[in-house]
Amino acid sequence: RLEASQQQQPASQPARQPASQPWPPCESRSIDLFKESLDRYKYSDRYPEHTIEYYRAQAEIFLTSLEQKLTATQYLLGPRISLADVAIFPFVRQFSLVDKAWFDASPYPKLRRWLAYFLSVEFFLAVMQKHPVWPHKK
Repeated sequence: RLEASQQQQPASQPARQPASQPWPPCESRSIDLFKESLDRYKYSDRYPEHTIEYYRAQAEIFLTSLEQKLTATQYLLGPRISLADVAIFPFVRQFSLVDKAWFDASPYPKLRRWLAYFLSVEFFLAVMQKHPVWPHKK
């Protein structure tokens, strides 16, 4: 059984509008909404109902909440790295790469600093190494 929030909207319904308040970071529904917005932002040509700027603005609701959180603490849940930081930063990285010039000039200096840290740490560099593509067996 699908919950009402999980059911797909019929094509005749308008797309979700930005919430009036930022999504609280680290809530699963907030992350789901961010991920949906991120996918539409990254692949806006597949979603011609709205502009790329619209989809970016949708994702920015979550980024704004992260920026606010990082204004008060070094990491999302406090003074130490948490699973929330490690789980969310790859998605923020994806967002940042869609339009790097825009992100670099965006109003999220704390988020950019936070992301830069995670992009420079050894564990990330180790898991993100490029490897040759494995040959397919026939």
